[in-house]
Amino acid sequence: MKKVFRSAICIVLLLATTLYIPVRGAADPGKDTTYATSDGIYTIRSTANEKFYYDKKGALAFSSRNITDSDLPLSIMRKLMKRYPDNYFRNILQFHTPLGKNIYFITLESDKQWTVLQVGDFNQIKVLQRLDKI
Repeated sequence: MKKVFRSAICIVLLLATTLYIPVRGAADPGKDTTYATSDGIYTIRSTANEKFYYDKKGALAFSSRNITDSDLPLSIMRKLMKRYPDNYFRNILQFHTPLGKNIYFITLESDKQWTVLQVGDFNQIKVLQRLDKI
């Protein structure tokens, strides 16, 4: 239900800024929202640092947003704390698909290195990159 509501709001915002239908007392819908296109994917970015990606047909491909460690599911948090006890969270990016799946890209930092992880289905952790500090 949330996905349908969120998609409807984005489509209304997109149409309102494209057609510019003035509404009395409403703020300019394009004021706090940016739009871009690349390789047939249309991106809508809101001020809440959330992005929505649509294909050429207007179907929601996925959405992304930056989150904090407190927004991570508890099972992922426990697993990361156990596996990387001396690291702290530098950045967390959540991708949400229309099928309800969440994929997290997490950057951890320690005294010696940065580690970029991907956490997907069934909380499987995949190390994408390790960068040593100089």
